[in-house]
Amino acid sequence: MKDKYAEIKKYWDDIFHSSPVNIDFIKSEIPIKEIEDSIMWVSKCNGTLLDFGCGNGTLLLRAIYLSGSEGMGLDISHEAIKSAQKASRELNFSGHVEFIQDSMGYLETLEKNSFRGVILSNVLDNLLPSDGLKLLELIKRKLIKGGRFFLKLNDYKERQQMIDDGAIEIMDNVFKESEGLYLWNLNNETVRSMFESDFQIETVKSIELMGTVNRTYHMIKK
Repeated sequence: MKDKYAEIKKYWDDIFHSSPVNIDFIKSEIPIKEIEDSIMWVSKCNGTLLDFGCGNGTLLLRAIYLSGSEGMGLDISHEAIKSAQKASRELNFSGHVEFIQDSMGYLETLEKNSFRGVILSNVLDNLLPSDGLKLLELIKRKLIKGGRFFLKLNDYKERQQMIDDGAIEIMDNVFKESEGLYLWNLNNETVRSMFESDFQIETVKSIELMGTVNRTYHMIKK
């Protein structure tokens, strides 16, 4: 998997090298209301949280600040994890949260029902479909029954719009964007079909975020 995502790892290393965690977002609130609301919702899981593709740890650290629970963040970016670990130390959260540079391989080693809450923010649809489906199966096994799952996805775009925006179609409904990122272009119906057998979908919202549209899902593991 690492070779497939080497270009993406470098992209995020470059981003997070110059993007430290804003500690005020952790102690006060995340300035995008819909995301703050989602983190407040998932933080009420009453147990250990997983943030897969955690970036610099902002969402997970905010959830831990709100709940006082424990958490684990995984990301392939060395610079992201370094930034998250630094923020964790500044907040005196080192005993509550662990940030690890790794991917699904590490997640596979953990016991079933290891987590009561999961954050998956703009990760699923930035994976190739085979890896995305594998990740979903892992999350199903690692999240306890009744556990909370906060999912955030990019917006769905029609094929021609993706091409007009400069993305290259590398397989059916999967594109590579100009920054080198993959986009598995999932529409709402496909997302529902992927989750509804194992999760109760409580809410679905669209939010404007830095000039784009994202979709948020709050789900409970059946």
